[in-house]
Amino acid sequence: MATQMFTCKEAFGFGWEKMKKHLWFFVGILVSMMVVSGIQNFFSELKNQPAASFFGTLAFWAIGLVLQMGIIRVTLQLHDGAPTGFDQLFADWKLFLKYLAGSILYSLIVLGGLILLIVPGIMWAVRFQFFSYFIIDKNAGPVASLKLSSKATEGVRWDVFWFDLACMGAIILGVLALFIGLFAAIPTVMMATAFVYRKLQLQAAQ
Repeated sequence: MATQMFTCKEAFGFGWEKMKKHLWFFVGILVSMMVVSGIQNFFSELKNQPAASFFGTLAFWAIGLVLQMGIIRVTLQLHDGAPTGFDQLFADWKLFLKYLAGSILYSLIVLGGLILLIVPGIMWAVRFQFFSYFIIDKNAGPVASLKLSSKATEGVRWDVFWFDLACMGAIILGVLALFIGLFAAIPTVMMATAFVYRKLQLQAAQ
């Protein structure tokens, strides 16, 4: 049975307050992600220059992945009240291969579940979804991070499932608000997820 419970209300309440307090910092992060994604798309469209297209797309895909890692680091630091900044977005680049391997394993697990039956794929996605946080926060290996996520979500997977649906709903509302709402919705979801991870990680240590 989980020792650290949470509710969507408290998670999103926490995320909303952190988003308001650090709004422009998050705007900077989101704009950076958009720029990297835009440049990656630019290279992918260079059909008449295959070498430049391949290496440019690969390079900015990798940069985007490092930024994803950095966002996890930053949100955890903001959650904990620790100093942070844009430099932290690239602080964990040495964990790139671990993060990549963990992402591939997670994707294969979820895909396998979806191929077998839809429900197992969804539940495995919920069960192992915090693997990336354990890699960044605890320097766990790809397999170990999946095991830690499984243990952390034990007994609360339905709570996590409903939380994930609420996150999707928040993003959809952001899109409906002429996309401008995403600058509030995405950071709120990021911080709410960091909140849930911190609530559940203690269970993985038991």
